[in-house]
Amino acid sequence: MTDSRKFGSAVLATVSIADEHLDVWTRTANAMNKQQPARAIVMATLLEEALGKLDAVVEQTRSKTLAERYEAFTPELKAKLAFEKGRLYFSVAGVGLESSKWPERLKSGGHELSKWGADILSKHEYDSKHRLEADKVYKLALVLGTEFATDAKRSTGEVKAFARHEFGDQSVDGLKGELTLLIREKFTNAELEEMGLWYIVVLHEPIIDSDGSPSVLCSSRRDGSYVGTRYASPVIQWRAHGAFAFPA
Repeated sequence: MTDSRKFGSAVLATVSIADEHLDVWTRTANAMNKQQPARAIVMATLLEEALGKLDAVVEQTRSKTLAERYEAFTPELKAKLAFEKGRLYFSVAGVGLESSKWPERLKSGGHELSKWGADILSKHEYDSKHRLEADKVYKLALVLGTEFATDAKRSTGEVKAFARHEFGDQSVDGLKGELTLLIREKFTNAELEEMGLWYIVVLHEPIIDSDGSPSVLCSSRRDGSYVGTRYASPVIQWRAHGAFAFPA
């Protein structure tokens, strides 16, 4: 494992653990504040210390410039990425497959499709609005989650606004879900780890799932080589340890 991958793994493991426990700690502290004020103060202090350590880890990631990280990538990963004007770019070619063919294609490539990922693909809306033109090449830019200073700045609405300013309206309007599936095929879990990412998501036009929630497909390595979904409300906040892909 390269130094960059070791560093990325350590950072993301810490962030992941903090993500999993932060909500629990917050709920516990709120409850104790009502029942046991003294203990609530202790909990608040511990939470503040944990958040301080997390901020330090994220800042350490930012301090290692993207250019330095790119230079440390393996030749295989560099062959898939370009580093231009301070940002990572890559390309995928549309296949235009019907939704019914994607589960088997993903499985044959060693990827898993979540229950809700399959649910999204089963919707008529996917075939009518989210298939790409076959063989057309799409150039995508990665916007890293660490580019946003706070969780509030990393909401779906804020990230889209950033992309409009950075790349233009065409980078946000009418995005198709097939892009996320192609990204899952493009990068292995080891390559996502090398880039310091747990997920890459395309904020495509949401698809209403069977629970009535507007959702987007998300390529992740949290539970294997995975395609899942995320609720896509404009106010939903994304964790820092991922990236957003936009046409550029």
